[in-house]
Amino acid sequence: MSSLLFICFLNCDKFGFSYILIQQKREYFHICILPHEIDRFNAARVRIQDWPNDAKIIRETLSTSLNQWRNDKRTSAWLWIPIEQAHVIPIAAELGFAYHNAEERTAVLNQWLLTTKSMIPRFATHQVGVGGAVLHNKTNELLIIKERIGNREIWKLPGGISTRFCKPFL
Repeated sequence: MSSLLFICFLNCDKFGFSYILIQQKREYFHICILPHEIDRFNAARVRIQDWPNDAKIIRETLSTSLNQWRNDKRTSAWLWIPIEQAHVIPIAAELGFAYHNAEERTAVLNQWLLTTKSMIPRFATHQVGVGGAVLHNKTNELLIIKERIGNREIWKLPGGISTRFCKPFL
C-alpha cells in the first residue's frame, strides 16, 4: 500500500524557524532550515536567542540545515549559542560541531562543510603580523598591493597577519 505524502509550508514559529511539515502514515516530521545569514566567506551563520527545548527537533533541524548548506556548497556553519540555551551544544557536537570560542555568555561552535582541509582560523589569543615598505631607489615609486581575499578595494603596503597555514621560510 502506498502512503500519501503531503507537504505544506508554514510561517515562522516563535523560534524563528520555518517548518515544512510532512505527513506520512499519519506521522508528522519537522524538516526545517535554520534562519541564517551567509557571510563573505560563504559560511552560514546562525544566531538564535531562543531554541526549542525538544532535542529531536533541534537534531533534525541542525541535520537538515547542514545537509542543505553542504548542497549549497557553503564553506562552514557557525552557531552562536547563548548560555541560557546550552542544551543545544551536546546535540551540535554529536553532529560534528566543535567549539571555536566562548566569551561571557555566548559559545561559538563551527563545522567545516567542504571536503577540503578546514580553513577555519583558530580563535585569536594573540596576533603576529609583518609589514614592509618597498621603495624603488631611482624612481621613488612605492610598492602597494590590493588584497586577493577580503577588502579588495583599498591599496595598502605589503604585509599581513601570520596564520597557522603559513610555513616559515627558515
